[in-house]
Amino acid sequence: MTLRVALVCVLVALLGATKPEVPNLGKGQPLPEAKVPRPNTERRSHDNDRRPKTQPRSSNPQKRVRKPHIEQIVPFSSCSPGGALAFVGKSFGPNPGQVHLMGKFLFGKLGLDILEWTDSGTVGVRVPDIGGVQDQQVKIRLTAAGGETSNLVPCGFTAKRERKWLPFDSTHMRLSQCNVGQSYSQGNAFNDPDKTYGQESGSLLICYHKSDGDNWGADKYETKTLKNGWRFVEWKFTNASGQGGQVLMRTGFVPDASQLNLRVNWNIDGGGIAHYSFKLGIEGPRGLPFQ
Repeated sequence: MTLRVALVCVLVALLGATKPEVPNLGKGQPLPEAKVPRPNTERRSHDNDRRPKTQPRSSNPQKRVRKPHIEQIVPFSSCSPGGALAFVGKSFGPNPGQVHLMGKFLFGKLGLDILEWTDSGTVGVRVPDIGGVQDQQVKIRLTAAGGETSNLVPCGFTAKRERKWLPFDSTHMRLSQCNVGQSYSQGNAFNDPDKTYGQESGSLLICYHKSDGDNWGADKYETKTLKNGWRFVEWKFTNASGQGGQVLMRTGFVPDASQLNLRVNWNIDGGGIAHYSFKLGIEGPRGLPFQ
């Protein structure tokens, strides 16, 4: 065998070894379906994936609630007991809330009666007719129906007033000096009505002067200091002198003062009696003691 023929035989043998195997199918049978690999669509999780994850946006974001704000008190408003008060502002809300006066009240605040509440920002209230509270500077505060509180607005609170006569006794007033000419007699001390000089008027002893000839003098009275906003408003005086006696002058009364030092000048001309009586009117916050 020649070399050329040998090489051809080797090549044929190699081709026969790599020929693919074809199944022996019967007549009319379909060919088998080829299996095609599908790509893996699952995302692999990596521990080192540090990309920030975005949060889904809410379809109903929460709205920011505005706090109510009082801008101005309407003129002629009154923060005193029984008074009507109105003010304007914004963000009060459509539904009525509460309005308080912040100050020296029970629990530090006083609730007001709502008369009007509009969504446009106008509120009208009335102050309760209370007693037992001093004059003071208070602050108005509105609380919306949702609980939001407003700014504080100052307002003057004047308590309800009452008048009475100062009890005419040595607990509240004393005769400090009874004067006849150049002679001076010491009066009584506070809370000591037994050490007095002169004629009794009520439970306080005041001076009583009698002379057969000419005489003169000046009597002095002193009050204790009134408390809790009480003030002296009236000095009612009665001259009960007889014959040649008379009261010449009375001084020392200061309206709205809390303490008084009174002086009564008298004289007797040619004999007679110099005698008088008086009482003091006071005014202050209803329901509060004056001493």
